[in-house]
Amino acid sequence: MASKTDKKSAAHDEDSTKKTSQKNAADTTNDNGDSQELDSLISTLEGDLSALDNDAAFSLLDHWYDALHKASEPEIKEIATNLKDLKKLLKSGKATGHEIGELTLPALKRRGFLVP
Repeated sequence: MASKTDKKSAAHDEDSTKKTSQKNAADTTNDNGDSQELDSLISTLEGDLSALDNDAAFSLLDHWYDALHKASEPEIKEIATNLKDLKKLLKSGKATGHEIGELTLPALKRRGFLVP
């Protein structure tokens, strides 16, 4: 016959297993959401950016800045800072292709997205 302690331990183990399972399911959902967001960003960037209105562009920059600036990795923080600087440059209304390139190309080259 099982003691009260054994029953409590078994109930605790079952509860812990359920919580772990729920957490893993939530993590998978978040990973899928992040993946979908990244796919959406890539799709946007591959499209005609001149067709993107200012509010949508600023919203996209804000979203990714918020997601990245809290990272502990310096490289990720640098990307967030570049996004913040890009938004400031674009909001000025005087951004040239050269200025945007000066801001973004070095970071892209360092990460291997562009061949030097």
